[in-house]
Amino acid sequence: IVDGNNVIRSSAKTAPLRGKLFEKEQDRFVDLLILYQKKIGEQITVVFNHGEKSTQFKEGVEIIYSGRESIADDVIKAIVGKNPDSNITVASSDREVVYYVKKMGQKTMGASQIRKELNCYTQ
Repeated sequence: IVDGNNVIRSSAKTAPLRGKLFEKEQDRFVDLLILYQKKIGEQITVVFNHGEKSTQFKEGVEIIYSGRESIADDVIKAIVGKNPDSNITVASSDREVVYYVKKMGQKTMGASQIRKELNCYTQ
């Protein structure tokens, strides 16, 4: 599970993006996740803040928009909480999310770590 906004905002290059530019970066980020998913052979779910509450798939990557009533952090925690026996890794540097995921016995990776994994697809 990837905390999409958290990972995108963790880079000095993409952190200041807003509006249509941020939406374009979200699309580019999902395209990188598609390539990464093919490499690792594991299901990837990316959760973004806001947007119209929805779930969609793009080439196997599950894309969840939290909607205006919720935030990605809450969606991620709900997924982890509902799947205690699953082997889940959450990519986020949000302290509250990381604390919760670890408390639930699941693994985490920092935003910089997943960005490093994805960098090989940007060249």
